Amino acid sequence: MKIEEVVSVLTGLVLKGKVKHIGVSGFNVFQHKLLSNLSLDIVTNHLELNLFNTSAIHDGRLDFVKEQYAKPMAWAPLAGGRILNGTDSESLAVRSVLESISLKYNSNIEQIAVAWINKLGALPIIGSLNKDRIKNAATASEINLSHEDWHAIYNVTRK
Repeated sequence: MKIEEVVSVLTGLVLKGKVKHIGVSGFNVFQHKLLSNLSLDIVTNHLELNLFNTSAIHDGRLDFVKEQYAKPMAWAPLAGGRILNGTDSESLAVRSVLESISLKYNSNIEQIAVAWINKLGALPIIGSLNKDRIKNAATASEINLSHEDWHAIYNVTRK
């Protein structure tokens, strides 16, 4: 990207009152820093984040967004349906742990998967129009996973 052009356009939009907040999507730490260091308040970075894609945790993107006092947003929190419907061995292992933990919280696996993301301080972006899915995502915010349960879920994806 041509950072000077991007900053010029965004700054103009903010100064004209046409834009209140700026967010980015899929930026790595260095791209995000380019904008952050130029006096633009970036309020979010949309990151792919789910139990099958935890790279934002490991490569520093999640921490950097939080360090900037912004709120990370997680797209594909249910891994495009793989958490609910995947048939590969990793999906089955994750679903088994989610089912076990969901019993402790009187919830379902979808709520636990979203609560896992919430525990990271990220906001899940649910791309579904299904009322039940939207309700599950909304009610997941009421679940406060213990650190042990969060790590039990996380560790199953690390094998």
